[in-house]
Amino acid sequence: MRRLTKQDEQGNWCLKGLPWKDTYVGQIITENTNEKIYGALCKLKDYENSGLDPEEACRLKERDTATKPIEHVTKFAPMYECPSCGNIDVYGQIKCDECGQRLDWGE
Repeated sequence: MRRLTKQDEQGNWCLKGLPWKDTYVGQIITENTNEKIYGALCKLKDYENSGLDPEEACRLKERDTATKPIEHVTKFAPMYECPSCGNIDVYGQIKCDECGQRLDWGE
């Protein structure tokens, strides 16, 4: 996801492409200032319409980032465990049946 915000040298947050000083009281709202603020508000609206709070969005991102299953070598055949919930029966699955964690079977 492309960020709309950045931190300046003093640690203040601002919109990319919109210097902090352009938001001071008394400044004329230029076309650039208007476009940057309106764009950020539209993106905020879309986020709020998702109904997710920041913690839920982070959990979904983690769940949808594929992770390698944990391999357990047994006498008969290897078994694979979901790294998120511990489900032992995930061999060959794209997602864990229990928690939905995406699984990475690559090298």
